[in-house]
Amino acid sequence: MTALAEQEEITERIKIHYLITAYSNQKHLTSLIESLKTRKAQVRFFVHYDKKSATPDKRADGDVVFIDSIPVWWAGWSHQQAIINLSEKSVSEGADWHILLSGSDYPIRSNTDIILELQKGLEVITLRKGFFTDKPKERLEYYHFDGFDRRTKTLKTLFYLTIEHLLKQFHKRRIPLENVYHGTTWWALSQECLSYALKQIREKRELVDFYKHSFCAEESLFHTIIGNSQFRSRARKAWVYQDWDVNPGPGPITMANIRSVREQNQNEFFFARKFSESSRDIVEYINTFRSVSDVPDSNDMLSSPAEVTPLAHRFALGRGFVARRPRE
Repeated sequence: MTALAEQEEITERIKIHYLITAYSNQKHLTSLIESLKTRKAQVRFFVHYDKKSATPDKRADGDVVFIDSIPVWWAGWSHQQAIINLSEKSVSEGADWHILLSGSDYPIRSNTDIILELQKGLEVITLRKGFFTDKPKERLEYYHFDGFDRRTKTLKTLFYLTIEHLLKQFHKRRIPLENVYHGTTWWALSQECLSYALKQIREKRELVDFYKHSFCAEESLFHTIIGNSQFRSRARKAWVYQDWDVNPGPGPITMANIRSVREQNQNEFFFARKFSESSRDIVEYINTFRSVSDVPDSNDMLSSPAEVTPLAHRFALGRGFVARRPRE
């Protein structure tokens, strides 16, 4: 094959952008990125790294772009803003699919499987209409503030939580939409769908201003926009496995989680979380079956631990796997 013919073949392949929000575990972030590199698709990575965290290693790599960072606070608007910033950058560069992950995620299916799933043309986003025990109405109807760590007991945190509590006694907010949707933060959206969501965010300032004072906006804003659009009819549930059997959840991923995921013969999950620097043994185990389940391609650029080892033959249990459905 000539160089020109090879280039034409590559440009015809599906174009995937991975959008990653991260704040720690720099070594795992590198492993995550390397694991998703493949010549079966045109792949790029757009990373937002929490400004409050240590500066990550930003080695020169045309396929990995670190966008300008902002401080991100758990459950505050800032995380949703970081996701919007990633999405705007990714859409402006153009791709067939935009996949949102956290820096503590890792694929549990091969790159080939991921590509084949995307080629079905479904928007990968959980859309649960209404409110639930784990997604109560108070998340939206009461004021919640950003800019502090609500999981600590500092004076700043106590001050803001006290203000929130007092406001609850006197004011309940009007939800500006009749139909509200919720779901897990993580999604995979087509260029058309994500462009539509961003256009709504730019144009419907009342909706954005409302969500800026909600709790965990990233689990409802995009979902509500897409749930009230024509894209709802072609959505499938999210594909990231999380362990909600621990409190607080989701818990750190364990070897038992992954083995359970593989043994239960379902196929809806393609990623899992939460991994950390101490999850190296689990990552190496996953790499063994990701390698043997992928279509052979000598040009694949997998992370070095993903090379097939004798363990691959012990753990190759087939392509179908996924654990019992966790909370969404």
